[in-house]
Amino acid sequence: MIHAHVAGELIRDPTPKTSAAGKAYAHLLIKAGSGEQSQVVSALVFGELAEAALALERGDSVSVAGRGQLGVYEREGEVRFVAAPPSRVPIRSSF
Repeated sequence: MIHAHVAGELIRDPTPKTSAAGKAYAHLLIKAGSGEQSQVVSALVFGELAEAALALERGDSVSVAGRGQLGVYEREGEVRFVAAPPSRVPIRSSF
């Protein structure tokens, strides 16, 4: 298990989602770092924090912490690394 803390800015407005069990959550895309060293991190926020996250907008600063996972995929011949929390894992956030 990886414990991650990511601080950065939203690259798009948070997206409201609903789980198969009918629970609301928010999907955030966060740009951490700057220039060529920046990384995009996908985060899922649940419960009351999801409601607060949905009030945020693109460009707002956020900080999230929680369990995460790393992934790798290839697009157009380029290898890309992905950092994302596993689904249904709460993330402590400060906005």
